[in-house]
Amino acid sequence: MKKMLIFFVPFVFLCSCGYETGLGDLTGESDDITGLETITYQDEPFTFEKVTDPAVWRTYNNLEEMLEACQLPKGLLFVISTENLIQTIMNHPLYGIYAAYNNELDGVNVLLTNFNGFKELQKREGAAEAVIEFYAATNVEKMVEATRHPGVSKDLTIYHLDFLELIITTKKIPNIFSPKNLDRLEGIQKEKYDAKLNHLRDVGLFSIRKSLLLGAEIKLTKNLVNLEDRKVLQEFISSGGQVHDDSKYTIVSEIINLK
Repeated sequence: MKKMLIFFVPFVFLCSCGYETGLGDLTGESDDITGLETITYQDEPFTFEKVTDPAVWRTYNNLEEMLEACQLPKGLLFVISTENLIQTIMNHPLYGIYAAYNNELDGVNVLLTNFNGFKELQKREGAAEAVIEFYAATNVEKMVEATRHPGVSKDLTIYHLDFLELIITTKKIPNIFSPKNLDRLEGIQKEKYDAKLNHLRDVGLFSIRKSLLLGAEIKLTKNLVNLEDRKVLQEFISSGGQVHDDSKYTIVSEIINLK
């Protein structure tokens, strides 16, 4: 099936312009250029505001150029804390790229594979625990409110929470599904899922399926399901949560919540 590129362009532009953290200019184009003044980077989330200036953003001709423009300065990678690095990943102008793909896990992987900030996170000791704590600290009600006012609120939205759940589901963060983290991760996933259900009219199945994808991956990793249920969860994950019948979501949810 073709990727939904018609939807991709306006959605990504909205993402790039509406939800950045205004923390100053850290773009640092002079990295590693001899003879230019050395830039001192601060330990704070990176802002992509220079890149997402409409006058600049419209000059990029394709996704490859956008991805290249959104790389973090090398000097920043040495000083940014893991917590601020996670926030920076959430601030990425192309975080909404997953919505352009029929399989949203494929879309997230495109971004993660081509972003030096995520590659740096993968190297960090304790990254898994830091991501789990960031996930735990997200406030669904606050995110719902921010989603209602795109381009006005600077808070993260439900789409950012979906992005985070997809990142975790990819299992690309080392040790995030390790036995010591799994029960904690499962408890948070169920908490966010229940909170989304309380705001179903606002978040819709588009968001619910991200929590189900993560829940399905956790359940499979725990290896506590029978062969029939395992097949259902595996097919759900391999399709990126796309189903032909919405009743499938209920089936997956029931399997995930089996004790």
